[in-house]
Amino acid sequence: MNTILVIGATGMLGQAVTRQLKKDKYDVRVFTRSREKAVQIFNDEFDYYIGDVLDPDSLDKPLGNVYGIYINLSGDALVEGVRNIVSKAK
Repeated sequence: MNTILVIGATGMLGQAVTRQLKKDKYDVRVFTRSREKAVQIFNDEFDYYIGDVLDPDSLDKPLGNVYGIYINLSGDALVEGVRNIVSKAK
């Protein structure tokens, strides 16, 4: 199992990390609020999961069977979002 879930992939740092993970031969899942924005940035290179870290139930499917999680959040979503991710990842 070498799947990494990237939360915040469309941010400036998240884009570089997402691309590097793919170069390093990881299966990358992109968790995004906007599929259109993600596709505009990455084309159809990745599996996209639509949701919001502030909606814990939207994390269930993308977190299934992952090896690791990369989190790149800021602003209001940071504290509550990380709290939700950790809670669901257990």
